[in-house]
Amino acid sequence: MSTPDFENILSVNFKSFPYHLIIPNVDNLIILNMLNHSENLENFKFTFERENLDVNIPEEFSKEVKIKPKETKEIPLQLTPTTDGFGNLSITIDWMEEIEYTVKVQKVRDTIHKSIINTTFEKNSLKPIESLESFDPEKYFLNLSNKDLKEKRKKIEQMKRDFELKKQILEKKKLKNQESEEEVSKLEPPKISLGEIEERIKTLAKGYLSIENLQKALELLKQLSDEQERRTLTFNFLKAYAIKNFEDFFKYLQNIENIKLRNKLVESVVLILVEQDKDNSIKVVDIFSEERGRNELLKTIILRIVGEDPEKAYTFSKKVTNDILRLELLFTVSNQYYRKGEKPKVFNTLREIIDIILKQDQQEIRSNSFKNNYYLFLKDALSGIAEIENPQLSDTLIRQIEDQMLIKKLTVDLFDLIYKMVDEVRTKVEPKTVFSQLYQFNIYRSNITNELQGFAQVGGNISSNVLNKQTNYRSAFLSLFSFEFSIFPTFDRLYNDLLNAQGENICYYIFPSIDNHSEEEENIMKTTLNQFLVNTNQAGNLEYIFNVDFIPYLGTPTVIMSSESYREEDIKIEINAQFGDRLQFLTKESIFEGGKTVEMLKEVFYSNQFKIVNLVFSYEFLNDYPIFYEFVKFLNQLI
Repeated sequence: MSTPDFENILSVNFKSFPYHLIIPNVDNLIILNMLNHSENLENFKFTFERENLDVNIPEEFSKEVKIKPKETKEIPLQLTPTTDGFGNLSITIDWMEEIEYTVKVQKVRDTIHKSIINTTFEKNSLKPIESLESFDPEKYFLNLSNKDLKEKRKKIEQMKRDFELKKQILEKKKLKNQESEEEVSKLEPPKISLGEIEERIKTLAKGYLSIENLQKALELLKQLSDEQERRTLTFNFLKAYAIKNFEDFFKYLQNIENIKLRNKLVESVVLILVEQDKDNSIKVVDIFSEERGRNELLKTIILRIVGEDPEKAYTFSKKVTNDILRLELLFTVSNQYYRKGEKPKVFNTLREIIDIILKQDQQEIRSNSFKNNYYLFLKDALSGIAEIENPQLSDTLIRQIEDQMLIKKLTVDLFDLIYKMVDEVRTKVEPKTVFSQLYQFNIYRSNITNELQGFAQVGGNISSNVLNKQTNYRSAFLSLFSFEFSIFPTFDRLYNDLLNAQGENICYYIFPSIDNHSEEEENIMKTTLNQFLVNTNQAGNLEYIFNVDFIPYLGTPTVIMSSESYREEDIKIEINAQFGDRLQFLTKESIFEGGKTVEMLKEVFYSNQFKIVNLVFSYEFLNDYPIFYEFVKFLNQLI
């Protein structure tokens, strides 16, 4: 649909306008009538500015007003003066034009345009461990009856005695004969060796380990002569026993006071337990005293089990205290979830990665111009969520971050994956002024009499300088008759133009009689003329009272002047010289003789200070304001 030029979109006229003096308790109503010429529903904004006036504005027009196509709206405005003199009311109407325009805007993609999650996991995940060291616990158990244990124990004791005896005999022979041991042994029957005794000790220890007598087994191993073998077998016995009877082993482990030894034993046992019982392996790791080493053991356990049991690996990852290592392990767990098709769990681990990172100190994430593991992990976790869920969710998570610099960096780095630039049609409202006008009113509120109320109600008006009790004017223009139109706009324009041009001061008084100057109207005129002109100007500058009337068209702008105390002939010469044939100037005193209006004025302005001059203008002056203005200005300068 077409829209008229904005200057013509709204026509404004006045259904009612107060040309009278604005006083309290009188209907000072303005009714503004508007017509929307558009074929569309349009919005208009109304601005009212006032000075020395209270204006009652309907609530509807305190905000934007919608006017339908070809609809007419009225605004009633009731005025109340707040002082004496003049009041201003400025009315501005803006058409709130809706303008469509296109801009490039960043939008979140519906889906990613390429898959990068495999690359993301490959880059950030640790490699799972396929298997750890091989260990056969059965090698360290030997089922023996109590009788067998007892016999083997006695046999070992006998062998030890025999061995000791042999040592003593050999020693004595060496001292006595100074013969070599080799020579003596050739003379003696073969005896048991130390190696044979220790083999029997190891066998006996295995028997005691089988009946879960760990303490006895370890005591037997202490009898071995080779320290390295003794330590190795002790650790292997404990590893085997941990598998057979974990609870008893764990008590033993907790009671080891030597922290260094206990840590070494944990390191040795945990790698065996993880293949047998994952939970027990974690339980052992928990008593490892050194944090860094404990994290490394956890890492080993998690990487060993993550491929077959990512859920358990995820649970164990919570025990890792190094954040970077934990994040790497979470990526590894998430990767395994992804391979198994468990996307909800992939999302949960990626979300946990994000939460861990955002709990870090802000400077940690910003360090090295964002070239650090925290930022890289965060960016990759968000890209993973964009792929397995949707880019909108990643964008939401980014917008929830408090650090604006971090948001900006992520938005730039993830732009190609999550965002795109699209054309977006937007609408803006652009106010365009279709009507603006300032109205000045003569106002008064100080001394409201019945006569003044009657004066205003009939349409009477007085210039603001009179209402302000100013007396810097020599001439007053009075219009005491009614016409089919209001004379107020012409008189007020004349007053203001003269004032603004060269500071020419006049005043005016308008009383549009509707009852041929009846007794009541005469009383109103006398009272108000005395109140505002006579009493105020007893010691003022007012001298000339111009009693003005207008008559129908005469074909030429015509002025008729009459006065009992004014030099009509002298002024006629001056006026004819100034205006020539542009107007006709006549002096006819008889035209005013016997009129009661003139007599009333003589009665009011009785003092010799005042000179009453009667002026009659033909209607041509109302249609040709410039010559009317020029004539009054010239006349005011002549007097």
